[in-house]
Amino acid sequence: MGLKLLVSLLLLFRLVISVDFEPIYLDVEVDFQSDEKPQEPPTASPLPKCETCPTIEQLQAHGVGFALEASHGTAVVRLYNGSFHHVALIEGDASYTALMRRLPMRLPRCIPLQFGTNWEQLQYHTSRALRSLNIFLGRPSTSEVGILASMVSKLLEATQVWLGDANPIAGAVLSTPFDSRLKAEEILDLFDYLKLQCLTDRYLLHPVLGATHAAYADYGKCLCHNCLDAADCARENLLLQPKEVLHLDLSNASFSGVVMSFKSSNPGGSAEASFTDSSLGPANGLRATKDDDSSSEMYWNDVSYRIRALIFEVYTVHVDELILTGPHAADKRLHTAVKKALHGLRVDEVALKFLEDLESAANRDQEKLKSFLSFSTARGAAEIAKRAQEGPIRCAQSEECRRRREQVHGQGQAMLVHQDPSGVST
Repeated sequence: MGLKLLVSLLLLFRLVISVDFEPIYLDVEVDFQSDEKPQEPPTASPLPKCETCPTIEQLQAHGVGFALEASHGTAVVRLYNGSFHHVALIEGDASYTALMRRLPMRLPRCIPLQFGTNWEQLQYHTSRALRSLNIFLGRPSTSEVGILASMVSKLLEATQVWLGDANPIAGAVLSTPFDSRLKAEEILDLFDYLKLQCLTDRYLLHPVLGATHAAYADYGKCLCHNCLDAADCARENLLLQPKEVLHLDLSNASFSGVVMSFKSSNPGGSAEASFTDSSLGPANGLRATKDDDSSSEMYWNDVSYRIRALIFEVYTVHVDELILTGPHAADKRLHTAVKKALHGLRVDEVALKFLEDLESAANRDQEKLKSFLSFSTARGAAEIAKRAQEGPIRCAQSEECRRRREQVHGQGQAMLVHQDPSGVST
């Protein structure tokens, strides 16, 4: 029986290999005279015309940006003439700082297919039911959302006081730490509770805006230059070269860093590696020591080592650009530690020039630089808020819309005002 089966298989194999197959030809013209052919620039698909134009009130409205940081919150108003106003920096209470330390350690929420036990499934559905009940009763959906809403409410109140009753705030953009693991529904719940429109959701089709994205936008990066022409923005997006950005933030509560890859002209990217180290926050007292103190030298060596270890996690990375944020990012000793960490690594001249600009700015006016770097993420959020209010978003503006914009902003006036890298030279 086994011999007959073997013979049958051999006969079948011979039959298969003896079959004549028709050759397949591809309809492709090959130029044998030249190895290189000129490439035409990529083209974006035509966009539909915008169904409506922004009203005069929307064009004159100010962009409002809030930022939640590790130990505090900030608020910035982007005026319709292109200038910015730093409204408030509010320190968080004990519940806020404890929550911000706890958020990066949260596990992603399970979905039903991932439940290991019936008890886990019951807990999940119970929490969802409580969230819905709280929303129905006009309360924060969860205790965590309530703590964050309390901070944003204070920022909102301070901003509304500065703007006055004649300029009611209808919507805003919120920046959150890149490692906070805040979910989209939590951000939307927060905005619903405060009765505000989440402009991030309108502009990015997603409500979560990370601090690195916001800070990058503050420098006019990853935002299309001609923001009034959606088709031009689409073309610019196709031609944009990927950038590896190193973002370092030194706040009162922690020192954090992330290597982010940006590949489009919208504030979005992917984190290659990151860390948040509360032991390196100035609250531990090491930074308060004198420059010649041995503990101070040890602290800054640890900071430098932590930066270098982060970059080594992405062994193929080439640091194209550098961003520093936070109330203590203006410290010259941090700049020295960063230069020490980057020594001998693949770093673009742009990033090194940024450090030189910061050092020059610190020598001219360190307090002004400190204010600039403290409000950087909120400024980026405010810029995105203004763009989201005015549009056009994913549509081409009509001639009527263009005339209305010129009536408010003046002919040829760009909406985006780029920030100087040093932050204090203007």
